[in-house]
Amino acid sequence: MLLGISRAGKSTFSNMLHEKYSYNIIHADMIKASYQKHIDNKTSLELKNSNDYRLFIKDIFYHEVKYNKTNCVIDTVDIFPEDITDSDKKNYLIYFFGYLNIEWEELIDIWKKTDLEFTKKFTEEELIAKAKRGIENSKIIKDKCEKYGLVFIDTAYNRDETLKKLLSNIDKN
Repeated sequence: MLLGISRAGKSTFSNMLHEKYSYNIIHADMIKASYQKHIDNKTSLELKNSNDYRLFIKDIFYHEVKYNKTNCVIDTVDIFPEDITDSDKKNYLIYFFGYLNIEWEELIDIWKKTDLEFTKKFTEEELIAKAKRGIENSKIIKDKCEKYGLVFIDTAYNRDETLKKLLSNIDKN
């Protein structure tokens, strides 16, 4: 399970796992978009704050693993540390991604260098708000990860190197 803040490397790492191990990838953003269109037109924030929706996303992952018997990775911002059960910890590798110890200006510069298509979609004010919110939410998630005994990966700096090291650690285990 690859969870955490937007733009922190979850999809990049999902693709690395797919390339190396042929994991199937569940991109929960696509599920959310379809869910909003066909089932419930709530905003992304409303869905993220809905316990039922977060359980729905986890169930999709569980069913893929259990019934299709596939190696699978889920990439989502919609599962929180408090949603992770002891059974999840026992049965799955779980990583929360975020960015700490970085100023919002630096984070926006990184986004502009690594994902110009993303940054073009927003005004400068919107990017500033996203960066500030992402940094604040990263701090909250890191604290919750410590509370619940979960792994938090800081991808603020040297993201590619950090993800390569994580992949190497998975190889060893």
